[in-house]
Amino acid sequence: MNKFLTMKKIIVPTDFSEHALSALKVASNLARKTNAEIELVHVYEIPLAGFSSSRHIGYDQKELKRMMDEFHDELKKIAGTPIVKGITVRTHLIPNVDFTEILEQKDLEDADLIVCGTHGTNGWKEEMIGSNTEKLIRKSTCPVLTVREDSGDKESFPEVVFASSFYGETYDVFPKLKYIVELLGGRFNLLSVNTASQFQTTYYAEKLMKDFAEKEGLKDYTINIFNDESREDGVINFCNRINADLIVMETHGRTGLAHLLTGSVTEDVANHANRPLLSIKINKPIISYGAIFPESR
Repeated sequence: MNKFLTMKKIIVPTDFSEHALSALKVASNLARKTNAEIELVHVYEIPLAGFSSSRHIGYDQKELKRMMDEFHDELKKIAGTPIVKGITVRTHLIPNVDFTEILEQKDLEDADLIVCGTHGTNGWKEEMIGSNTEKLIRKSTCPVLTVREDSGDKESFPEVVFASSFYGETYDVFPKLKYIVELLGGRFNLLSVNTASQFQTTYYAEKLMKDFAEKEGLKDYTINIFNDESREDGVINFCNRINADLIVMETHGRTGLAHLLTGSVTEDVANHANRPLLSIKINKPIISYGAIFPESR
């Protein structure tokens, strides 16, 4: 375990679904191992009653009070369950914000990890607006662990696939990922995916992974090269082959036009892989001259 890393605050967004409950179970296991506190967050929309004669927006105060009472009761009930027994849990109701704006709340801005439930998306909804999970992966400055409904009762995640380019930018963020994976009881299966448009020789790919493992002090790990039609397919198909418990990836966190043009392999895997995923946003590299090798994550 990396003695220089700690975990003090874990954010768990909830919509009171079974997926959110599974996320809370995983977060609670981590909190007990690190003595971390849990910030339980629910984001809601204030009900509108229409416009007043002065053209100001009017709110349905009666409905708002009913909703607030209901949300407070739900959060209080969750905070009192045996799942979080012995853990400090703070509850937050945040109105009328984009989901990722929870990261900007004063009480939540210094979180060490976000654990959220997800069931993936598909079709036009995924393509046009994305899921809340996608947004968190894209914008969060701390690691994000997405959890499926059937993962909440797992005490450990022994087989972990770390899919990466293993270039220099990976080294800066990997210690945080390694720390969390160790807490989850996992060992690393290092994965380099080859595609027709992004091909590496076996010798070069293996050398990148071996050098990476040596520098990061990995002891129990495997090295794997997998060929597929796309990086997303390669990660998912390899994980299916070894029945992985957890996928670990980095993301560049592109937004706006850059995101629309290039997309994100990490977000696509989060949506389509039927497994938990731990992601972290890498820092944009600063170079004084030359160029960095192109990366389409």
